[in-house]
Amino acid sequence: MLAQIAAARKLSGEVWMILTYQVPYRDEDATLTEKKERRMQKIAEEPTPEVSVATLDSLADCLIHKADVLDHLEQEAGDSELGREVGNDR
Repeated sequence: MLAQIAAARKLSGEVWMILTYQVPYRDEDATLTEKKERRMQKIAEEPTPEVSVATLDSLADCLIHKADVLDHLEQEAGDSELGREVGNDR
């Protein structure tokens, strides 16, 4: 746990320095950065696939179903929490 906190602190310090002073990351490998930028540019230039209305409707229905399942699970979890709280009062 302490190592995670130390790593998060170090990372947040680096991010703060980069954003505050607008300097590049100290340990940046310029070659890797260039490769990444070329790869991202190539991806950005690719044409976007067209999506039909039927596909969007299908995806929306799927998301609605998943949201309903999550709501149901949340209610079940709330009921079991309530049951434990009532049991602890006795």
